[in-house]
Amino acid sequence: MRGLDKLAGASVDIILTSGETTQFGPLQITMGDCRYPKGNPNGDAFVQLSIIDSNTHNSAFEGWMVASSPALNAMDHPRYDVWAIRCKLDDRTPSVVAGESSPRPLERPAGLGGN
Repeated sequence: MRGLDKLAGASVDIILTSGETTQFGPLQITMGDCRYPKGNPNGDAFVQLSIIDSNTHNSAFEGWMVASSPALNAMDHPRYDVWAIRCKLDDRTPSVVAGESSPRPLERPAGLGGN
């Protein structure tokens, strides 16, 4: 991931493994999981994050970020920005079949179209 302090104009690379937590400014960032399309580890990484602002004790972000579409589900914080870049590959990094974001298919909520 990458973090940006918008006030200072400084960015930093943030490397986490599944379940690991780190501090970026007042943000406590916990990565739940990182997944990528099978056969394309530098492709569309999906990163599950929980980000808490320790100044306010409020959630700044909770959910999945998609590396190729950072605005799709972006963190909203007045000073800091965090976004996914890619998964660092190791034996514990799961891949998913193209078109899936997790081993369990996502389900469309009723009433939002589709079949």
